[in-house]
Amino acid sequence: MKITRIEVIRDGLDLLRPYTIAYKTTSAIDVCLVKVHTDTKHIGLGSANPSPYVVGEDMDACIAALSPENTERFIGRDIRDLQMMLHELHEIYPRNPGAKVALDLAFYD
Repeated sequence: MKITRIEVIRDGLDLLRPYTIAYKTTSAIDVCLVKVHTDTKHIGLGSANPSPYVVGEDMDACIAALSPENTERFIGRDIRDLQMMLHELHEIYPRNPGAKVALDLAFYD
């Protein structure tokens, strides 16, 4: 089962119930969605909602880290080589936890 394409989508999602914390109310969130397509037509899905206050990465940095130049190394790889690809994620994205988790989840899925 080889990876044929990695698709990255920035999207906004409305929350069913807004929530309030000390300084603001949130009714929608910005999400980075990752789709890993395979030659068997299976699709793995992953997502991230990075916050600079929590993980030190914002959505723009997450999307930039998932550019085709950074993800093309996985095209043609067998998804069953999961452990090696996860190890590579730690090397490629040491300061991009959102990008790392979105790909990690999509690979597992």
